[in-house]
Amino acid sequence: MGEIEDLLHRIRNDVAEVKADGHESIRAEALDAYLAEVQNSASLTKEERDRLHQGQLEHFKAQHASNLAHYAATIQVEVAMLKAVIGYGVETLKAAMLVNGGAAVAVLGFLSAAATKTPPPSAMLAYLPLALVYFATGALVAGMAVGVTYISQALFAAKWNRAGARVRWIAVAFVVGSYLAFALGAARAYMAFR
Repeated sequence: MGEIEDLLHRIRNDVAEVKADGHESIRAEALDAYLAEVQNSASLTKEERDRLHQGQLEHFKAQHASNLAHYAATIQVEVAMLKAVIGYGVETLKAAMLVNGGAAVAVLGFLSAAATKTPPPSAMLAYLPLALVYFATGALVAGMAVGVTYISQALFAAKWNRAGARVRWIAVAFVVGSYLAFALGAARAYMAFR
């Protein structure tokens, strides 16, 4: 086997070893560095080239493994952050529904009790019905935010990221609207009890 064929055979064997280690690709920078080292070793004896080559190959494998480990760690951090964001989002939606729904039930209880009194307290009956409307609207809007969030996630899953991002902002607006409705309802309820 000639010197060029020997060199090509060695390069093909190195690529086969990298494949056997489970790697499907070789970064262009790493390949270029490897080929530069092969070129530099052309004036060495076969034994020297083999030793140098083995060292270079091990260095390349170690560098590639380090790059893969860094990539895997980065992905794990991103997945953990995504899970945290989703968890906080779910809790925010639950809280919006809970505060508005609980307030609506409380106002219904006060209205029921006020309606049975003789004479009915006019201040409560003047302010509490609108507070009930605000709280019920807040609960409805929070429920709609859950549905819009589902649509947003479905768009992201279908790789329609731009549409998913737009729909996600609609869900955020619904949640903010739900909390705003709670604030308005609380203000009306405060006027009724004042």
